[in-house]
Amino acid sequence: MITEKLISTIDSNSQLFSRFANELVDSFNNTNDFTLEQLENGILLNFNILDRETKKKINPILKLASVEDAQELVDICEEVYAGTYPYKEYTDVDAIRQKIKSSNYHFFLFKDVNGNSMGCFKYCLDFEQKRGYLGGFMVRRKYQGRVDVVKAMISMAVVMISKYGDEIMLWYCENRTAHVKSQYSFLKCGLRPIAFYPNKDIFFDNVESDLMQILYDKKVLNGSRCPKTPIIIPEAVDCFHFSDRVYNLGSMQISTPNIVLNPLKLASLTKNLTIKVNRDKYGYENISMSFTGSRSYFKFLYTPTVKNFEKAEYQVSSLEELFVFIQEYKKMARQKGVRYMEIFVSAYKPAHQRLFSDIGFVPRGYIPSWQYIEKVFEDHILFNLAEGEIDPNIQLIDEAGELLEILDLCN
Repeated sequence: MITEKLISTIDSNSQLFSRFANELVDSFNNTNDFTLEQLENGILLNFNILDRETKKKINPILKLASVEDAQELVDICEEVYAGTYPYKEYTDVDAIRQKIKSSNYHFFLFKDVNGNSMGCFKYCLDFEQKRGYLGGFMVRRKYQGRVDVVKAMISMAVVMISKYGDEIMLWYCENRTAHVKSQYSFLKCGLRPIAFYPNKDIFFDNVESDLMQILYDKKVLNGSRCPKTPIIIPEAVDCFHFSDRVYNLGSMQISTPNIVLNPLKLASLTKNLTIKVNRDKYGYENISMSFTGSRSYFKFLYTPTVKNFEKAEYQVSSLEELFVFIQEYKKMARQKGVRYMEIFVSAYKPAHQRLFSDIGFVPRGYIPSWQYIEKVFEDHILFNLAEGEIDPNIQLIDEAGELLEILDLCN
């Protein structure tokens, strides 16, 4: 049975664009009556946001997808991307069913009053890191521009934030830059631009850049954030200042470390380097590097359909180990024709930052409280390396345009 209205009118459009997740939830008075469980049957989002023009857009019915909806989710993806969607697990019905069964995923459908699916969306939850990833925003072509996706986005965010409370305290997305629609919708939910991924993706067979937008629980920045003062290299200072303007991060120190590496140790490490590759049925390769007799590692994901390296993580006991890992990371990228590669580097390890910078990686965003380590959230800097020019027709909301100016990436 579909419930028609369970959340109250937002008094003003200005109540949106929240600075913290807590504030977004507080803008709804009746969130106890608007839950994830109730979305199993669907809720008609027939509420108002005053001071906002909707041009008589369709009020969607928001439904939590079940295993029975897996084929519908695949059909939407195939239709919207005309069979070119690069992440093939989302065009596999069995894979979608398994994700729906998992506690780490929630898929949502937007339907009209006749039961027709107009679009979909997903949340991916990392409970260990207390991070939630928002993505897979798709609207069928005949409904594009007609359905009120802002209501759907806001409602999903309120439900998820209310449901997971202290379990998930940081919400982020990687938005396409071919248009501003989803960027603006996420901004209304409080997700603010914070980092940039030049030429990371391929959609409709075209190379595209992505924009990271992020929303924090207030406690993540006020109380649970690592008390250490960030120590960063000069190349990352502008990124820090951009984030500081939004989140009042406090002081930081600038460091210019002088890197001296032991050539004999480098030769020994290179000789004892071990590489393992696990390839799945979609072509993804989980690649890990290590040294014989050491607990140090460097691991990452290769996605051949978009030709990138991402999700890199590492642990080292010396700068020589990190140097050898980075050199091999770049070598494998050349061998595989990778266009884009990235790494999140601790904001408290300037020597690590310097190594990545000297080898060609560029800081593209300062991410406060990115990793949850020993019960505190630690700041990180996104470094990436990309080939090719950025599309001159890139579309950005104003806040993202300011970020690109800071990063000196504007035309």
